[in-house]
Amino acid sequence: MSSEAKSDENFTPKYQLKEKRLIIDVRSKEEAEKTGELKASVRVECSMSFNPEGCVDRGVKNGAIPADPSQIEEVIVYCRSGRRAKRFADVLKKRGFKNIITGSIDELKEKIGVVSVN
Repeated sequence: MSSEAKSDENFTPKYQLKEKRLIIDVRSKEEAEKTGELKASVRVECSMSFNPEGCVDRGVKNGAIPADPSQIEEVIVYCRSGRRAKRFADVLKKRGFKNIITGSIDELKEKIGVVSVN
């Protein structure tokens, strides 16, 4: 699967294979604009009212998440509080992704760094 795909405002295609680390932001574009986003993250919007299986499926289809989990050594999933990230990560784990870290942007921003806030 190509790492490039058509983008819409709910997804940011092009996962980072350079470090074999995938950083996924499951917040909305509006949330990210308010508080910034972690460096090198891709967006796969998944609100609490969405089915996380469907969110992961759309992320794979859109090119934000690789279909083959062996391409990635570490996955970091985050949102505002960590709750949506946990639900999303549970699906990734079922699909074979390993070394998954979840949390809030506040918990992870010091470790990873934040892209500018608009």
